[in-house]
Amino acid sequence: MATYSVESNKNPKDMPKARAGTTAQVAAHTGPDGELTYDETLKSLQRHDGSTAGGIDLNTDATHTRPIISGLTVHSVTDTITAGTTISQAGATALTTEINNLTVVANSADAVRLPVAVAGAQVTVINNGIAAASVWPATGDAINSGAANAMDVTTLAIKKVRVFTSPAALKWYSFDLPA
Repeated sequence: MATYSVESNKNPKDMPKARAGTTAQVAAHTGPDGELTYDETLKSLQRHDGSTAGGIDLNTDATHTRPIISGLTVHSVTDTITAGTTISQAGATALTTEINNLTVVANSADAVRLPVAVAGAQVTVINNGIAAASVWPATGDAINSGAANAMDVTTLAIKKVRVFTSPAALKWYSFDLPA
């Protein structure tokens, strides 16, 4: 791995180091506490703690879920989702990212399920399937004026995008983006 120095007025032995390498090189490296490693293959940044091989990925670590790269906020995305065919809250495919692209919606009302509603959460659902999709809340949550655990009364039409926003626990509100 290549090593880069960061200029500092401190003693050179106390200066933080930054390294770069392939995924395999980064995974095999256990750096001292505070060292940064850039994975050139995955384009991700790791912070080392002195004991974790490969370091802690700052792009996916729970305390760093929305990295800012080149002035843009990077959101989590799942690009290929198959909607559940049981047409129930329990059988709906769980959505686990901020942006969700439904690529397989084979039957009318095949379903997906939102994550648990927390204040400030936002989930975007894109329907690129061949049928309208149903959207269910997580257990105990409600969508718009619906009851807890009730499916959204408006199915998500083919080639449409719907954004779900949570102002507080247990509640989602939705709006469709214009075509």
